Amino acid sequence: MQIDNPTLESAYVLHYRAYRDTSLIIELFTEHFGRISAVAKGARTQRSPWRGLLLPGVPLLVTCVGRNELLTLTQAEPNGSPLMLQGKALFSLFYVNELLMHLLHRFDPHPQLFRQYTQTLTQLIAAIQIEIPLRQFEWKLLQELGYELALDKDISTNQPIRADARYQIDLERGASELTDNILRDSPIYQGKTLQALANHMLLDDPEILREAKRLTRQLLQPLLGNREIVSRTLFG
Repeated sequence: MQIDNPTLESAYVLHYRAYRDTSLIIELFTEHFGRISAVAKGARTQRSPWRGLLLPGVPLLVTCVGRNELLTLTQAEPNGSPLMLQGKALFSLFYVNELLMHLLHRFDPHPQLFRQYTQTLTQLIAAIQIEIPLRQFEWKLLQELGYELALDKDISTNQPIRADARYQIDLERGASELTDNILRDSPIYQGKTLQALANHMLLDDPEILREAKRLTRQLLQPLLGNREIVSRTLFG
């Protein structure tokens, strides 16, 4: 990848680590370049203008240049106020960042997912039921990666999903209504849960949210493989 015509780009820090004596390597999620890695030279020095800025949850405008996979950060400035996330909201930020770190390829742009990410972080600040923005983000991520299931119709009958019916999920095809002839060796979902996900209208219904969480994890697991999501251990 080559970036030799630098412009200010909206971005968030997904992860950072110390590099050499005074620098950082930062993983950024950007609006038009997707996930990128960059060296922030001297960012750990007391006089660095970037000290305390290159952190998760801080909306940024950045410029990075380079001709290799590891770019060089040349400019960074705030793009709004830092998001004041605490407790479960902060752990949720770590969670969505881990998903993006594991599942996005470098230099693969996802501008709609970037907008969903920005919206999710804003929603986490005020969310009474934090599961709602998390499930919506997971569903958008699956959609962007090409793994969203069509949950509006029964794959066996081509009939609309019924709220009062129960369904099993084929991870490659979709939902089929549970009958006495189907082996019950996989999770069962209510039609109302599938309708809520399909219509991007998750409600503050504990039962729907539990099933939505189970389904998104079922869909994400093959993509994650053996890679551990550490933040899940913090809040389940």
